[in-house]
Amino acid sequence: MLCVLPMFHVNALFYSLGGALAAGATLILGGRFSASRFWPLVAESGATQANLLGSIGRILAVRPRSEYVKGHALDRVYCVPMPADVQRVFREELGVRWIAEGYGMSEVPGIFAQPYGERPRVGAMGSVCRHPDGRPLGRVRVVDERGEQVPLGAVGTLEVKTELVMQGYFEAPDLTRAGFRDGYFITGDRVREVEPGVYEFVARDQEIIRRRGENVSAPEIDNAALACPGVAEAAAVAVPSELGEDDILLAVVARPGESVVAQEVHAQLSQRLSAAKVPRYVVVVADLPRGPTQRVLRHRLAADEALRRAATDFAARSPPAEPAATSLRSRPKE
Repeated sequence: MLCVLPMFHVNALFYSLGGALAAGATLILGGRFSASRFWPLVAESGATQANLLGSIGRILAVRPRSEYVKGHALDRVYCVPMPADVQRVFREELGVRWIAEGYGMSEVPGIFAQPYGERPRVGAMGSVCRHPDGRPLGRVRVVDERGEQVPLGAVGTLEVKTELVMQGYFEAPDLTRAGFRDGYFITGDRVREVEPGVYEFVARDQEIIRRRGENVSAPEIDNAALACPGVAEAAAVAVPSELGEDDILLAVVARPGESVVAQEVHAQLSQRLSAAKVPRYVVVVADLPRGPTQRVLRHRLAADEALRRAATDFAARSPPAEPAATSLRSRPKE
């Protein structure tokens, strides 16, 4: 098992270290993730499996193929999330046969998985994991704002009851108490149960943008932008709007050796997304701010006023649309 994530992160501690110990496997600590060194490390170490994060998968998919080392032994990768286009690159170009997504949260680790031996389903978190004795490791429910179960296929907030749950937030008893309802941990993540027992991730609460009376998923905008020619990475964030609620800023990074034009990205998104989801601002940047786990720090993008000034403002080219009649009435209270 190859681990290129920091050991303070639950993925490294729970899945890589804990998994390797439980399986009697070898754990290779690769240190800080390096895109240029990843494939040489894979080849030199003889690693057969790796646990990655979605941002790392996307980075590796667009890196120059001169960094890739043929003949490696890496056969299985667990990565959250890994969209279909990245999975295709890993299978067809990078030689990784088996890829699975899942669901990860430090407070309730190991609750979902797509088991080995089953055909992975793109975009699915999987099903509730089972103990070796066969019993489920927990119970889950998907609820609305009132805590009531939503119908099959509807989007709601995931709540989890499991023995594998955190003791609490450090020195924050009030925050800990607010995190639970009826013994269930409130994840704050939006999911849908697509068929009985099978779940798909939609967005984290902090990735929901409130615009024109609608809840817009930032990852949905990201994925649409990643389908545009030349775009290697994308991150949508909420920025203040003169109309109240939010406007959307999209930051994109070009693939190595290619160029991206904000107007072309905006034009394509206007065709692929509903009007409420099309970003008002588009800006091309050299890179995105990341934390130690390579996750994009959206809050830094949202707080960067210089970034918004540098972006192309597409509302400035035409009068901004009037908000829907229900927008102010449906606006959540502060």
